[in-house]
Amino acid sequence: MRSMQADAMLGSIAPVIGSALNEYRQFLVEAGQANAPLAPTPMVDLVWHAHMQQPHYAAECFAVAGRLLDHQDDIVPSTQVPLVE
Repeated sequence: MRSMQADAMLGSIAPVIGSALNEYRQFLVEAGQANAPLAPTPMVDLVWHAHMQQPHYAAECFAVAGRLLDHQDDIVPSTQVPLVE
């Protein structure tokens, strides 16, 4: 029963996780091309913090953004959906 409940719960949040990862990947692409630091949405910021803890962060950042992106906590996260105008 617990296994079935866990599967059902994961199924309901899987689309949210997938959407957050897609939004984060798009943010990396746009941030890699931007001339100034971009403010992430709150969800992107959460994913970014988790990603920075992984040993493969630098390699994946170079692969997606073309450079290592430095996270600056003093940039206020954006609440708007568009990441770049």
